[in-house]
Amino acid sequence: MWNPAFRETVFKTAPHDVIQEMSVFNAVFNDWDRHPGNFLATYRDDRFHFASIDNESIENKGFLPVWGQRSYVPVFFTDDSRATTHKELQLPKDITLAEFSLLLSENGFQEIPRIKTIFNNLINRGDGHRTCLIKNGALSFRFHQGNESAFPLPKAPYSEVLVNTYRHLDRAILDECFQPLVALDPDRFGTRVSDILSRRDMFLNKE
Repeated sequence: MWNPAFRETVFKTAPHDVIQEMSVFNAVFNDWDRHPGNFLATYRDDRFHFASIDNESIENKGFLPVWGQRSYVPVFFTDDSRATTHKELQLPKDITLAEFSLLLSENGFQEIPRIKTIFNNLINRGDGHRTCLIKNGALSFRFHQGNESAFPLPKAPYSEVLVNTYRHLDRAILDECFQPLVALDPDRFGTRVSDILSRRDMFLNKE
């Protein structure tokens, strides 16, 4: 899907319901890293079929303030008191790596692993929509916000089959899926099921 011409053909040709099936999954399960290297399209039986790959981003915590937008994903963490308040930062479109590092330092984020990679992803995979969220000692970004090559966000109308599928998604099903991760790290994964169900409810309320 890296090929822009092929990607355009796929999204012009694929049925809306087929696109929404993956869009809703991405949003509900916080599969946020949906650049065109992480989803595939094949043509068979007279229509396009999608496949999602490299789904490790589901492991990350995500904050979805409004249905139909991209989630905030925590990237940097600190115990500094300056990062305990809830606020948003707007990154200038022409911000440099040095300016980015200074801004984070001023807000309590001194130790910043992989900062160059994170910075490049923000600058190169968006379209000027560079909003950071500082909350409870974490700095979060909306990766791919404004990135037209990323997989599309959910958009009504949704098929009855899709809506009913999520209506029947319950805690028992999700607990079985996430139990190994919760057992591995309860602090990190203990709220995953509740988070997913919360986003599921946002979808159903917007349906």
